[in-house]
Amino acid sequence: MKKIYGLLALTAVLASACKKEDTNGGNAQLQGRWKSTQVYLGTGGPTDWQNVQTVTDVTFGSNGQVSGNAFAEYVNYTLKDSITITFKKADGGSQDYYYKIKHDTLQMSPGAPMFCYEGCGIRFKKAK
Repeated sequence: MKKIYGLLALTAVLASACKKEDTNGGNAQLQGRWKSTQVYLGTGGPTDWQNVQTVTDVTFGSNGQVSGNAFAEYVNYTLKDSITITFKKADGGSQDYYYKIKHDTLQMSPGAPMFCYEGCGIRFKKAK
């Protein structure tokens, strides 16, 4: 019985020591200009990331403003959590995008209210 209580106590300590990490680095890592490099458009069958034919860009400002031609309809952004960006339109409409930053690559895909059934996304490289 003492072993069970010991295991329960150890489990409680380990669980309370865990915390959610912000693997994307937050707003500071997102800020700046990004240029599109690849797109992923699922059509129901196997597909791979394809190089973009026309390069677009997006700039995330420290003040929550977004600019560039990649998401031209949006004027502001907020980080909803460590994996979701919410873009806002001038008319008040919004769109969530899931995002992931790894080294100098930003990967995004639409979340809600519009999303892709077959999978879609876009990759950007940080502009130097």
